[in-house]
Amino acid sequence: MNTKDKKKILFVITNDIYIRNYLTTSALDALKKKFSLSFLISNEIKSVEEIEQIEHFSYPVSIFRQKVYYKLFDLFMWHYRSKSKTFRFRIKRVQGLDLHFGSKVPILLRFLKSIWRLIRYSYLFLRNIFIANSLILPIYLFILNMIMGINKPLHQKIEKLTPDLVLFPSSAHDPEGTDLIKICKDKDIPIGFLIDNWDNLSSKSIFWELPSFIGVWGLQSKEHAKNIQGFQDEKVFLLGTPRYDEYFSLRDSQLNSPYTYKYILFVGTALVFDEPSVLIRLNEIIEKNLKLHGIKIVYRPHPWRQTDEIFELENLKHVVVDLQLEDAYKSGKRDVSLQPSLSYYPSLISNAEFVIGGLTSMMIEALIFHKRFLGLIHDDTKHFTSMHNVYENYTHFEGIDEMDAVTLCSNLDDLEECLIELLDSKDALNPQLIDEQRNYFYYQDHLSYQDRLLKMCEDIL
Repeated sequence: MNTKDKKKILFVITNDIYIRNYLTTSALDALKKKFSLSFLISNEIKSVEEIEQIEHFSYPVSIFRQKVYYKLFDLFMWHYRSKSKTFRFRIKRVQGLDLHFGSKVPILLRFLKSIWRLIRYSYLFLRNIFIANSLILPIYLFILNMIMGINKPLHQKIEKLTPDLVLFPSSAHDPEGTDLIKICKDKDIPIGFLIDNWDNLSSKSIFWELPSFIGVWGLQSKEHAKNIQGFQDEKVFLLGTPRYDEYFSLRDSQLNSPYTYKYILFVGTALVFDEPSVLIRLNEIIEKNLKLHGIKIVYRPHPWRQTDEIFELENLKHVVVDLQLEDAYKSGKRDVSLQPSLSYYPSLISNAEFVIGGLTSMMIEALIFHKRFLGLIHDDTKHFTSMHNVYENYTHFEGIDEMDAVTLCSNLDDLEECLIELLDSKDALNPQLIDEQRNYFYYQDHLSYQDRLLKMCEDIL
């Protein structure tokens, strides 16, 4: 087909993680063959080497618009707080009275910070009541729409490129996404959001306006799209995410281990959680239990931890920091532009005895490789985002306890018993059953991600 005869798809990228997930994988290969694909990329992107390899257009980000929209998302979250219990938890976490400051914070400073949080909470609470109610919110949105106007840089680019379809990888919490929906609706261009993570539709906010269609992780996410976000069934497509696609072709292969010893993979969380106490307990258990001798804990801190605290591991002889993130962890810097290579994960996960950690999407990755996952849901007594609160308040974790490969530990006193049980039963799993149970949370069929994405676009166009 002549290039001029091909329909045009515009792929808009706002975040470095989407550069990694979509441009360094085969996610868009099928689209490139069938359609004329162009890229519009935020000038805030730091993955310079990757974007230099493709022809693309860029647009400037308005910090002012972003701040306004993020505040608006908070108002929506409060107004629709009955839609998801995670909204209510997030309100408490982001706007609430979390008085945990850490043991190293002086008492006077704790007191002053507590007073400031009380003042801030009172302001936000009153703002929500007076603005985010059913009477005032529509008026507020109308006035805000008039004041903000159109996003001119995005509007000009779309007007110039004249796409037949716009695709937008999204966390469902994107200021540019809101502007893109308005522009595309005004120009009668279909726009599809590619939801990039498990919890995005149930944990952040409600869309100001709905895109034309949406691609989600699985059946659970589809329910969230319909019941929480208000999408019609035919507007929701089961896609998965490109970053897991290669896992399915590699999981039955013998992959070289990144380590010369047996190990249990400990995956950290982005939310603040007392992981050091668990690592200390694990080290003690391995030290005293002969059945565990020779096994190490490979600690993989979350690459975007919401804390800069560093826990020194030198005294824990049975614990090591995962080599891919060792330097980043020891630097103490929280750099959200850090994008760990996707090619490393398969060997790391597939060679682990099993996976342990707080509740994150790494659970799904473990299940894809037919690994048991030991989820920590105990009260760490230190943080509002302790995993017992996360388990109770995050909608997308509902039902994980029903999967045969998932064990939940609500008391660290039971940790040793759980470790032994999982080691003894790590090979006694039915892979087909694991796939069937996981498919509700993360969908996979006989097609690759690029083919599912192509089929979705063909259906729309």
